[in-house]
Amino acid sequence: MTKQRVAIIGTGVVNNPGIAHPDKGFKQLLTESVYKAIADANIKPTDIQGSSFSYTGESEVGHGGISATLNDALSLSPIPGFINCSNCASGHTAFMQGCDMIESGEYSCVLVAGFEKSTDVLPFFDYALISSDSMYDYNLGYSHIDAVLMQNEYYSKYEISQEKRKQGLLAYAQFARKMGSKNPVAHFFGKKVPSYDELEKLPLFGSFMKTGEGSAAIVLASEEFAQKVSQKPVFVQGRSYITTSHYIGHRYDSSLLNGIDDALLSDAGSGLPLKIACDNAYKQAGITADDIDTIGVYDQFSSEFVSLEAAGICEEGKAIDFILSGGGDIDGRVPINTDGGNIGRGFAGGTAGIYPLVEIVKQLNGTAEGYKIPKPIKYGMSTYIGGGFAHNVAVILTNN
Repeated sequence: MTKQRVAIIGTGVVNNPGIAHPDKGFKQLLTESVYKAIADANIKPTDIQGSSFSYTGESEVGHGGISATLNDALSLSPIPGFINCSNCASGHTAFMQGCDMIESGEYSCVLVAGFEKSTDVLPFFDYALISSDSMYDYNLGYSHIDAVLMQNEYYSKYEISQEKRKQGLLAYAQFARKMGSKNPVAHFFGKKVPSYDELEKLPLFGSFMKTGEGSAAIVLASEEFAQKVSQKPVFVQGRSYITTSHYIGHRYDSSLLNGIDDALLSDAGSGLPLKIACDNAYKQAGITADDIDTIGVYDQFSSEFVSLEAAGICEEGKAIDFILSGGGDIDGRVPINTDGGNIGRGFAGGTAGIYPLVEIVKQLNGTAEGYKIPKPIKYGMSTYIGGGFAHNVAVILTNN
């Protein structure tokens, strides 16, 4: 059977994913984004034949098996619903499953949606501990301290000085807030962009994500269905999702990674798992990194540098130079995180991966609400990681 081409025909988000939304439960957050996406797609709820959801996990709402509850809350029953939990990459993996559903030929219209609601069931600090305390994470072989150590290894490998690290982090932190300052969806919308002097006083020079709650949704369709309802569909050109291990040592052991050249397994600072996903997506799309016109990357600490290199946007060890030279600016060679990313837009974990997909769709179809890329663009790429490169997703979109 020939795979159907996957189109994106509608998007919707809850604004300001960088704060808690105490006036909205998870059902209200989800309903807001989904019905915005349905309206944007110019369809009826009854046109949706299946759903793929993402969230952080059972601790967030107090129970599992939640897809039935979500479909019911959205008045979509009776349709099949699937759940995806892949750490920070949950939104992207829900998108991957939605694409699989369309490509199977069994569905012509599918909802992909996620939410983050961390303050209803657990006190916020208990939730934060579950996210980062070694009593929990280290049972999987990973702690968030490891993520920082991996990034230190990146600096060490390429002999990047302390001063250059600082300048790179300052430049990116300011850039992310600048992008967010013009985006009505973003936490930083309308705020004054801080100076380097102000950012220097913040932890990690301001290069940390702004966590909060939110929801984002995308309506997928077959090409035939899209042609009936959409004037500006955006198509999925290539995609890949791979997992390695939460335990970092297993990611660089040739006996535990099938088909990977030993020469690639040099160190933990290279972003190898994401590079594999990006290379797979390029191969499926029939393009190279040189064809990418804009990219979304996971930005926290220094992960944006590693991700840019894993995607081939710049040479290994040169991501900071790329940022400092303006290569990622809105008028640069490859604009990055034009909505502000996790730092400027905000980070709502269970749905975080859907927000950058929505932004790239809007840049490709000319409906971006913040900064608009001034040059004509054809291909946009969204990459995301979860569990510090345990989950790795790359999606290439096109308006062609």
